[in-house]
Amino acid sequence: MAEGEAGTPRELRLAQAFVELAGAPLDVSNPLPTLERLTRGCVELVGATAAGVVVWDGGRGAPVVAASNGGGWLPRLLRERPEQGPCTRCLHAGEVVCWPDHEDHRARWPRYAERAEAAGVRASYAVPLRADGEALGVLGLFLDHPGPLADHRVRLAVALADTASAALLRQRALRQSELLVGQLQTALHSRIVVEQAKGVLAERWGVTVGEAFETLRGYARAHNERVAEVSRAIVMGGIATDHMRPGRRQPGSGGGR
Repeated sequence: MAEGEAGTPRELRLAQAFVELAGAPLDVSNPLPTLERLTRGCVELVGATAAGVVVWDGGRGAPVVAASNGGGWLPRLLRERPEQGPCTRCLHAGEVVCWPDHEDHRARWPRYAERAEAAGVRASYAVPLRADGEALGVLGLFLDHPGPLADHRVRLAVALADTASAALLRQRALRQSELLVGQLQTALHSRIVVEQAKGVLAERWGVTVGEAFETLRGYARAHNERVAEVSRAIVMGGIATDHMRPGRRQPGSGGGR
């Protein structure tokens, strides 16, 4: 290519596909847009008739499935049991699985071959989604004709899957960070409420803040309640406090002092 010459449309589209996977804004609660970009890229650039991807989030919740097309048959092929399909086999083995002609070695995965044939699929390829040594999911490539997929196309599918995997891992890290921030904010708010309740009781009873907290904690334990919840009720005036004073045995709750 001469200096200053623009790239070919395919080269530009390749660059765009990687930018979309690596640099697009992430919705931390929804990996589906990233997966859909991956399947579209595989159909357009790798040359698959159809593509699908399934991702498991550390065993929590249902797997997330995205498909370029094909309706209900594609997710079923992606999630066949390891002994009955190349995609789940790929997930467990952590390596690319190629089946360029379903008529060859048909006895290996007969149920998968039958379902694939009914959907018009004659060849299947499975690429693992992995990041930092962790298996995230699997990318399935499906062809409507038998024959090997060119090696450079398989390598391109692997590169796209690796880029998507890194984006998914970053998305997961952001989600965990948001959860941690939320937990810290809740803990801080609870601490503030407890401090307020301690001050209310200390002033009301004429005791030290430490004595007020010991009584507050003992009351919460005796009634199987969280200290923060009892504290909030005290601050809001939703619980009587006279019966909580040291030496008082009468239990009960209600509004007022």
